[in-house]
Amino acid sequence: MSQDQTLERLMAVKHIVVLMMENRSFDQMLGYLTLDGMPEVNGLMGRESNPDPDGTEIPVFEFEPDETAFHAPGQPFDKSLDPCHGTGCVAEQLADGNRGFVRNFVKAKDPPREHWRLPMGYYTARHLPVYDHLAHNYCVCDAWHSSIPGDTWPNRQYALAGQAGPSVLLKFGWWQELKKLLGSKLPAVPIYDVPAFTRYLQDPQWRWYSHDPATLRAVDSRYRNWRKLQRDNFTYFDRRRIKAWTQALESGLVDIGDSFLDDAAKGELRDVSWIDPNFVDLHVFDPASNDDHPPSDVKAGQELV
Repeated sequence: MSQDQTLERLMAVKHIVVLMMENRSFDQMLGYLTLDGMPEVNGLMGRESNPDPDGTEIPVFEFEPDETAFHAPGQPFDKSLDPCHGTGCVAEQLADGNRGFVRNFVKAKDPPREHWRLPMGYYTARHLPVYDHLAHNYCVCDAWHSSIPGDTWPNRQYALAGQAGPSVLLKFGWWQELKKLLGSKLPAVPIYDVPAFTRYLQDPQWRWYSHDPATLRAVDSRYRNWRKLQRDNFTYFDRRRIKAWTQALESGLVDIGDSFLDDAAKGELRDVSWIDPNFVDLHVFDPASNDDHPPSDVKAGQELV
């Protein structure tokens, strides 16, 4: 395809919609494709394994049809089984050719022995019918590399701003005093200040759809400016699922009369739409989650997608 043809096709694009889910490995979510009629995908061959702390090899295995990783079928989610994904842990997991996942999981989480194998489990089309449809009909990037081999917020900052910065909470004297008082009991609050891509768009060109606090406001201080709060650019993904009292409390922050589903149905999507899932680790008014982050139920993520 020539450069002119490429440009012509790009100019035909009317809307860009970004939905960025949460921490799962490619092998756990789409590795099965290699074994399921798409051998060109760089996924699982079915022979992979990791040693446990005793040196026993734990092979990859397919989750049961009704099983959601990191909790037993029919049982409540267990956040303690969320694998560590900070930069130090990821370095251990990737060591020796991805041979450290089980050992790091046991070291970081100290799970019951029957759960040692969980990081080696993978889903299939039975669990992820929407991803399966998309993978068979659209593009799959099987050699995508995260900006930082680590946790959520550095990578989300790169996605929104092309760079990552430190938390700016330490700039606030009251936060430092609170940290002295509570120490490690103080929860980590993701507040940063890097200029997001939205600064290079006109406000009528973009909209941010989320459930609780928008990640854009956590990343870029321009959108935390209470004197010039851009309420119209922020709204829900599906306002019909938001409780009335939640909408009342958030009416000063978001346009409660609209949602992504409303805008799409009316043909009023803007040039760029960004959708935040409902995060298991970042919520204020609603504890439900559909972000694919362990131990979130992947069925909820499929419904969102």
